[in-house]
Amino acid sequence: MQKAAGRLCAGLLRFAEAKKYLEAVHARDTSDAEVSYYLGLAYDALGETLAARGAFDAAHLMPEFKASGALRLGELAARAGDLNQSESYLQEALRAAPDDVRTAEELAAVRRAMGKPGAREFAQEWLARFPQSYFLREQLPPPDLSHLANDVDRVLNVAALYMRLGIYQPALDVLLRTYPDAVPDETEPGSLPPRLHPLVAYFRAYCMEKLGQPASAAYQGASKLSTAYVFPSSAQELEVLQAALRENPQDGPALYLLGTLYFSRGLTEEALAEWNAALKFSPGLPVLHASLGRVLLQAKHDPGRRSRSFATG
Repeated sequence: MQKAAGRLCAGLLRFAEAKKYLEAVHARDTSDAEVSYYLGLAYDALGETLAARGAFDAAHLMPEFKASGALRLGELAARAGDLNQSESYLQEALRAAPDDVRTAEELAAVRRAMGKPGAREFAQEWLARFPQSYFLREQLPPPDLSHLANDVDRVLNVAALYMRLGIYQPALDVLLRTYPDAVPDETEPGSLPPRLHPLVAYFRAYCMEKLGQPASAAYQGASKLSTAYVFPSSAQELEVLQAALRENPQDGPALYLLGTLYFSRGLTEEALAEWNAALKFSPGLPVLHASLGRVLLQAKHDPGRRSRSFATG
């Protein structure tokens, strides 16, 4: 049960809880590759890089986790600036799982960043096998800007994959582009275009910060964009929003979005804390009072405060 709870918490981005459960299991059975792998996810997200490397290394020694463990080790090596080691791990992962497109995408990105001969041919070969991979299209300019513009999550996913590898300049290039207008019947109603999307702007500021560029103005610009129809859910979005709040703890939209992410992962108290802080600094945010009111009714069973929150909204 502890192992299952640890896996679940890791999948829900509740990494501190995952660490607590999985360390207890690991102390009883150090040979369980699945425990090592999920413990590595928790350590990595919590910034415990050396522990994450040890956990993934233990996992990838076992056949059933060789591919996924080697993939994560490749990401860690790339973020540490060792692209040669990253390439080696990713090649090992691809040998263990020869049809895994995510491994191929990351290997293509690493080889392109290294300027390695044959990088373009490798990307072409895999794009022929997986023509819907818009990340592989990125490795073979020009990218399909119209396809990316129709769903901002595609833009964020491309940037996030680069970010997992610590290759921030290509990620920033993706986030700085001017995209065409979306085709009306090929995009979700009400969704924001990349140029007006706060997560694109927060990602952009984060990449600038990682590249050593002045990022304060970029974070400030992101905080002025609408949060309507924006639902953060990924580990990269969690990391970026936390970085935005380190830059400015009074960033109301970032507080609201972080609270929304927490609530989607069952972290009700954490969500309430972020939303109440957002109320203090940005009381006019749309949907904030409605979100808060629903939680007060459904999770806190407080219809009086719910009614006041709805009325204020």
